[in-house]
Amino acid sequence: MKTFGMLFVSLFFLFLFQGTASAVLGVDDNVPGQDVLFPVICGVTAPLNTSWAISDVMGGATDLMGNAARAEVMLYNTRGNAIFDYIAAWTPYDVVTGNCKSLIQQLSSSSKAAVKKTIDGADYYVGFLAFFQEQNFSEDPSVRDRFTGWITLRKNETDAGLKPFQAEQGLAMSDYNPPYDRHPFAENGSGEVPVPVTAKSLILRFSIDNAASKNWWIVLTGVQSSTSPGLTRMVRLNGLVCDENENCLSVALPVADLLNFYNVSDYVPAGLFPGGFPKRGFAKFDLVVSETDALGHNTIYTPSDISTFAWSYVDSCILPLPVPFKVQPKVCLRESLSIFPADRIYVPLLY
Repeated sequence: MKTFGMLFVSLFFLFLFQGTASAVLGVDDNVPGQDVLFPVICGVTAPLNTSWAISDVMGGATDLMGNAARAEVMLYNTRGNAIFDYIAAWTPYDVVTGNCKSLIQQLSSSSKAAVKKTIDGADYYVGFLAFFQEQNFSEDPSVRDRFTGWITLRKNETDAGLKPFQAEQGLAMSDYNPPYDRHPFAENGSGEVPVPVTAKSLILRFSIDNAASKNWWIVLTGVQSSTSPGLTRMVRLNGLVCDENENCLSVALPVADLLNFYNVSDYVPAGLFPGGFPKRGFAKFDLVVSETDALGHNTIYTPSDISTFAWSYVDSCILPLPVPFKVQPKVCLRESLSIFPADRIYVPLLY
């Protein structure tokens, strides 16, 4: 039995690492992908901006224009409605760059309104971008997994890196040739659904140094609360918020949209930190869906086939503005930015 177990483990790792650009489908591995997905945010007047650099790391054959690959880039608002699209092209080993504020300048007034959100008292343009690879001029199918991305949130002169999702075999499987359904969380034209990046639990960090510090949890998931004829769906993140001394309290976060920004201060129980600042710890959440049909029948379940991504954004105020008052203003002389992808407890999938 022990010999069989060692043989199984050896074969598993041989399968897992047989290629340098391959990993387990359904897991958010840091390897090149066919398509790329990530959230974007920029201030209407605030200095916060998102920039991206998407690189072709495979090279290979080109078309008559010298391009090795092309992708349709689609901007969605937080509800998942397509707002804007354009075509990007890569020569071999090329890097395509962009940023949120430059992208917003290309939108109409109505499209700008569709991506405008108020977060923590300030107005931002918010959404998510999907790079759908639509042409790949190599005859080798494995070269489709050719994109690697670097995403940066910048505020003033301070940067923080955000890890995008690089989807092996694409955000919609099987139907490589257009037309796609062109949505990262929907079926494609042939009825196939994307491989879900599933997790039993999401584990998010928070670190609030003072009243001027800003913490967000950013959650992008394939299901949202909605009301339609005959069905009401309520989605939430249920779990625990814990300090660093093993004390935890229950918390529920509403999942109103596909893309959600949570001001962490609104969800950290005051009872965990009776002494005030700093407030540091982590949260562990499970995605829970409650559906009620027209007859009033209610079903509650934890989905195992919904892709969910999350990040912790920390804007730490290092030197608050000194004033002769006891109340600390939300103004900062010097700050630092950081972004932590959520740790995950994965659910194994059987196909």
